Amino acid sequence: MTQIRAPYNFVPLSEKVFFPDWADKISHDLPFQDGLNGCLSVNIKAVTPIFVRNGHKRDEKDSRTGDYLSFSSVNNSFFLPASTIKGCVRNVLEIISFCKMSRINDRRYSIRDLHNQDYTGKINGNKPHCGYMSFDRQAQTIIFEDHGTPLWIDVEDIDYLFGSRQSDKLSDKLSDKLSDKITRSSWVNNNKTAKAKIELFGCKKLTGTFSSRKLNPRNPADYRCLAEHDPQGQPGTVVFTGQPSPYEPKRDGRKGSGKHHEFVFLDGVAATYTVDIKQDGNIFEDFCFIYKDSEDWKYYKTEKFDKGDKVPVFMTINEEGKVDSFGLSYMYRFPFPKPTKQYLPQEHRSDRYDLSECIFGTDRQDAAGEALKGRVWFSNAFLQNPSHAQEQELEVYMASPRPTYYPIYLQQKGSDGNVVTNRKRGETKDKPVYKTMLDNDAQLKGWKRYPAREEYADAQALKDTIEEGQESNANHFVPLRAGSEFILKIKFHNLRPCELGALISAINLNLKSRGDQLRHSIGFAKPYGYGQCSFNITELSLQQGETFTDEALGTKLKGYVDCFAETIKDFSEQSKKVCDELKQMATPVTKEQLWSPLEYMELKEHIGAKTAGLYLQPYSELVKVERKRTEQRPRESIQAVATMGFSGTQATYNGRNYPIEFDGQPPRRLSGRQILVDVVYSKGGNIQKLKFKGLA
Repeated sequence: MTQIRAPYNFVPLSEKVFFPDWADKISHDLPFQDGLNGCLSVNIKAVTPIFVRNGHKRDEKDSRTGDYLSFSSVNNSFFLPASTIKGCVRNVLEIISFCKMSRINDRRYSIRDLHNQDYTGKINGNKPHCGYMSFDRQAQTIIFEDHGTPLWIDVEDIDYLFGSRQSDKLSDKLSDKLSDKITRSSWVNNNKTAKAKIELFGCKKLTGTFSSRKLNPRNPADYRCLAEHDPQGQPGTVVFTGQPSPYEPKRDGRKGSGKHHEFVFLDGVAATYTVDIKQDGNIFEDFCFIYKDSEDWKYYKTEKFDKGDKVPVFMTINEEGKVDSFGLSYMYRFPFPKPTKQYLPQEHRSDRYDLSECIFGTDRQDAAGEALKGRVWFSNAFLQNPSHAQEQELEVYMASPRPTYYPIYLQQKGSDGNVVTNRKRGETKDKPVYKTMLDNDAQLKGWKRYPAREEYADAQALKDTIEEGQESNANHFVPLRAGSEFILKIKFHNLRPCELGALISAINLNLKSRGDQLRHSIGFAKPYGYGQCSFNITELSLQQGETFTDEALGTKLKGYVDCFAETIKDFSEQSKKVCDELKQMATPVTKEQLWSPLEYMELKEHIGAKTAGLYLQPYSELVKVERKRTEQRPRESIQAVATMGFSGTQATYNGRNYPIEFDGQPPRRLSGRQILVDVVYSKGGNIQKLKFKGLA
């Protein structure tokens, strides 16, 4: 892999936020002196098939009824919901008017990355304790019993002690009830949870007496201890955790692979801790968010926690003697130190109103306990050409990396999509390392957008996205055909001219002319090219009785857009960078025009990308038209350091080694010297080699 692929990209954030100085004077009753009332008529044309799901009940989804599969409709008339269009326009307005990125989930996400030294250092450095969690419903507190350091126990020892066949069940040789071979994907779906292991044992209580010995006595840094059955030992209980991959035991001299240890929690409470469940930002709240999709937590919550029974957990204790975090496995998902918004620039966390909040309103209450009401209203946009009715039923698997996948969602230093990942040596100017949310200076990448494209995935291409074992998670839908047209009305009240200009700019994607074919993205399956729409303002009516269409409309709209541009002129330097990236992503391209396809990577590729030190490049760097323009310019020679190795002559540039090409014989005694080189790029846009130009 030479590049990270994704069907989306990001418009960069601005450090500064535009805060209107008239925000505290907004009123629905006392108009501005230059306040405008009126209505915009907008034609929306779906350039590719489009789908916005109809309202439905859960059982209708399970049985895939017509209401579930159907496009949003009322009285047999299809329409784009007002909330959908409003969200689309508002997002663009937030970008072009330098608003806060405030409408995001402000929760503490987590990391479990065995390839990341920051994560493994956090876990191993804190040496998680084991114990039990229970809920005191009357006191509304979570009680943690600390049972000290857990012991490791081999699954084959569990078989020996309890007369089970657990080791067979953990391998890919047997299913739960069948003795025939099963596929790897079926094994992963059926056996990877602690719940599955517990159910294999039924009601058998896995208790015994144990002593301990060092797991790795030759390594003094390895603090882990193995549990051994000992009639004179200390009482304890075997606790199962999840199984990330099948266990392969040693056979015919081959080394075993996969997780083959479970844990023993010894009896005896070393300490007890309580957490108030009502306290804002408590660790239990973080735990529930992190494990909301966990099958094991669903099982433990239903079978134990809600009944007042104890749930086995692993926990870290901070210097203050309190539970810092906890999870359901030894290497559990470690919560980041800050909630999401703390990874935004300072002004994005302000309580002041930005332009988007001034226009669209906000639920956030001021000191007087009042929320700011919006001054624009969007209608539903009804289909105007019923002949473009629904197409055939399609199915697709929708999945993407979580915001914790730092090579994509966080700003990274580096060049051509590469960073240096070795944290042992630390970061230098020429050797950047990955930023994760464990770093205090980590920052979110920006506004997530789905770039426009000329093609969209057909029925077979969508079906190919469904991996083996994920058929039940496929999403079914019946889109409207490309060419479907809708009419939208946007009413506004007491908007200042610059605010109306911002609204017009968002609808027209910040363009002063209406002829450019730039596209918004609406609805379902955007990662596959569906829902691309062109917006065209066809009429402006003002309350004073004036109505503008055709050429007069263009002149009038341009005046308001210019007023908006003048209002944010202090942001002109940032505006070009932000708006150019937005415009680039709204411009449809073909596959051949991109260095990297707009598609998801496979699951295994995400790990490989981190190992290789890759990150998602800005979209403008992935468009071939822009790259070719750069390559046609004469390149100045840059400096590198020559090295001599068994594989030939190389040079170190930006912390990485690349082969050097010479016109003739290389100079003698070149190793370690500063040299001048030209950079040669591959078709994928990455550095392929360096061309020697001379000594520095």
